[in-house]
Amino acid sequence: MHRESRRTKRMERHQARFRSRPTFNVIALMDVFTVLVFFLLVNSSAVDPLQDESIKLPESAAEQLPREALVVTITSTAVLLGGTEIADAETVLTASSGEIAPLRDALLALPKPESAVNEEAPLATTGEVTIMADKSIPFTLLKRVMTTCARAGYEQITLSVLQKPAARS
Repeated sequence: MHRESRRTKRMERHQARFRSRPTFNVIALMDVFTVLVFFLLVNSSAVDPLQDESIKLPESAAEQLPREALVVTITSTAVLLGGTEIADAETVLTASSGEIAPLRDALLALPKPESAVNEEAPLATTGEVTIMADKSIPFTLLKRVMTTCARAGYEQITLSVLQKPAARS
C-alpha cells in the first residue's frame, strides 16, 4: 500500500478548497440596491421643477409638458429672472413705459438668442422664456413682461400653468 506524504495531502486539501463553488454574498448586494432604490425614489419624484409655492398658477387643459427654458417669475410683489429679483411689481405697474428696463437689461446681458432650431444650445441662448405668473396679478404687468422679453430677443414665450385633471366620463 502506498502512503501519501504530508505535502501531497496538504496540496489536495488546498486544491479541494478552490474547487468548491464560490459563495455569493446576497446581503451586501441587497443593501446596495436598497440604497439605490431610495435614492431614485427621492430624486426622481414627479414634482414640477418650475413650481413655486408663492405662486398660484392658472389651470389649463393643455397636455404638452413645458420645455426647459429661461424662467421669469411674476409674484404679486416682484418680477424675478431665474430666481433673482429684477424689479418691484408696483414700480412696473406705475411706470409709464410699456417695457421693464431692469428686466430688459438683465435679458440682454445673457448670451444672445440663437436659432431655436439649435437643440444643443444652452437654455439662456435658445430665445425661449417661460413666464410663471400668479393668477391674481394684473394683466398689464404680464403684458409688460411679455413685451420686454420679446423686445430683448426672447420671442418664444411660454406661460406656465397647472394641468387640469382629465374630466371623468
